[in-house]
Amino acid sequence: MLHTNGFVIDTVTTNRIKPINWLYLPWAPVQFGVSWLAFRRGAKTETHKQQIAATLRQMMCIPILLGESTILVATAQR
Repeated sequence: MLHTNGFVIDTVTTNRIKPINWLYLPWAPVQFGVSWLAFRRGAKTETHKQQIAATLRQMMCIPILLGESTILVATAQR
């Protein structure tokens, strides 16, 4: 939603890493592959491809994968 509404995500973090979430980490490559295939189909322009790559990097970071609550810092593009 942030990308769609003209924001750039500066920081992705979490309040804490939940130990139980480490059990899901082996599924991260599957999640990445499925997401990459789904996003790749929708890429229309080079700018859109860059946004997709940034979104995938942000989706696959440790705070998103293992965190309890996601904290994002974003700025509006002008």
